[in-house]
Formats: sequence, structure tokens, C-alpha cells
Amino acid sequence: MYSKIFSKKDIFYLFTLGLFLNFLITLFTRVLSLPENFFSNYAIYIQNISNHKFYFIFSSTILAPLLEEIICRKFLFNVMRKINLNFAIIFSSLIFGILHKELILIMYATLMGIILCSVYIKYNNIISPIILHLSFNLGAVFFLFFDNNLESTLDNKFYTLLLIFIILIFTFKILKKIF
Repeated sequence: MYSKIFSKKDIFYLFTLGLFLNFLITLFTRVLSLPENFFSNYAIYIQNISNHKFYFIFSSTILAPLLEEIICRKFLFNVMRKINLNFAIIFSSLIFGILHKELILIMYATLMGIILCSVYIKYNNIISPIILHLSFNLGAVFFLFFDNNLESTLDNKFYTLLLIFIILIFTFKILKKIF
């Protein structure tokens, strides 16, 4: 099998794509104004880890991307790929989503799983989806711990929609460069 060697530029695009995708999802959920109970278990989890920031940052930006990509892409996807490529993408992405437990997280983690599979197929190495996954989770850490300054600005739906539009344009430009 062909394994594409990626450049520093590829790493930059993958890293930036992960951050942009996370920002888009975070901003989009703000625009939707989902009910508080939609995130109830997640809010409790975040509250519990607030005293263990180092552990949370390490586990979400290093440990989780490594383990989840090895399990879902390197193992599950590769085993299921022998049956059918589309089945492998859907199945491994659903398992990836279910690992995230909370309904909203399952939904966007499943979509993220499809993107991670696409990156894995494109580069044919496990490092590429790990970089994308790591940067996506880094975006989540940013919003969790540094969100207070952004909150008042993002409460304004116009600014949030404008920001989504701008990030969407850059995301599509990066996707075109990668694929």
C-alpha cells in the first residue's frame, strides 16, 4: 500500500483544519441555542475536571487522539476495510462517536470520524488523523478554559454567524488543499 509522505505544509493544514472544525462546531452549537439539559452530563464532567486541568489537557490532546485513532482507524477501520470501504468508514466512525457518550458529542464525533477516516485514507498513515484529532481537541480545550472572554461577543448571533462564515471559507480552502 502507498503511504503518502506529508510535508510540514500538510501538517500545518491538518492542524489548522482540526482547530477550524472545532471552532465551527462550537460556534454552531451556540447559534442553535440548545437547551441546557442537552449538555447536562458533559457539564458535570467538565465541572469535575476543573481541578485537574493538566490531566484533562494531557488526556484530551495527547492520550485520547493516540488511543482513539489506533483503535478506530488503525484497528477497526483496517479490519472492516477488508469487507467494504464505505462500511469501514461508517462503522469505525459510529464506534468513534459512541465512545464520546453524550448525544451532542456522539453526533459530531461521528461526523469527525468520517473526516478522520478520509484523512487516514488520503495519507495512508496513522499520524495524519492523530494530528487532526489532536488539534480538534486542542480547540475544545481552548473553548473550555479560555471561553469567558469570548462569551459576551459570541452571545451576539450576528457576530457568531459572521465568524462561522469566515471560518467556513477558510475550512473549505484547507479541505481543497488537503483533498
